[in-house]
Amino acid sequence: MRYAPGRLGDFNLAVRFQQHLVMDLKAWIDLERGRQTKLAAEIGAQPQLVWQWAHGKRPIPADRRPDIERATGGAVTCEEMTSDEVVWSRISDAHWKWHPLGRPVRDLTREARLMDALMLKRRCAFCGKRGGDPVGCAVEILGGQSKLAAAIGVRQQHVWNWLNRDTVPPEFCAAIERATEGKVTRRDLRPSDWWRIWPELVTEEHPIPVEAA
Repeated sequence: MRYAPGRLGDFNLAVRFQQHLVMDLKAWIDLERGRQTKLAAEIGAQPQLVWQWAHGKRPIPADRRPDIERATGGAVTCEEMTSDEVVWSRISDAHWKWHPLGRPVRDLTREARLMDALMLKRRCAFCGKRGGDPVGCAVEILGGQSKLAAAIGVRQQHVWNWLNRDTVPPEFCAAIERATEGKVTRRDLRPSDWWRIWPELVTEEHPIPVEAA
């Protein structure tokens, strides 16, 4: 892949795409001294935060990626910054001159399909077979739906509903985590919103998912 030096936004669009002058954020920053600071000022972010994005210490929030694409003159595209479940499409926009296919927009329909596919492939770290089914794993650990229900103080019908219909309400997730001795966690039980419910669970090892940051 070929790279070219330059200031913010000074790439020739047609030539750059013909020559595949597309790169990741760190490669773009490393091409010229001071780019990290300039980029931070351009998009209204702290330089240290940009450094963390570039070095993979923190995920780049999805809503920041179009700003970075624009500020880098299209050298770092939204697609290049995506290494997660965020899916981008392009819409024609004469004012978006930084990509030949137009303005980047999130494709929420494709994201939902991708998430469904990932959940189907997910395998439980405990039992290795109940992909994407933490409640099922908790049932196996406790020895049945009735035993899990008794351990957390609910009726067996509640557990059946969680297995077959509903998401586990937040108020019962900690109890399941305790009952399974941490083998099934709150993050497992609420993969789409655990960081909002329990912000104290956000760590370097378990950051906020990129698409939600």
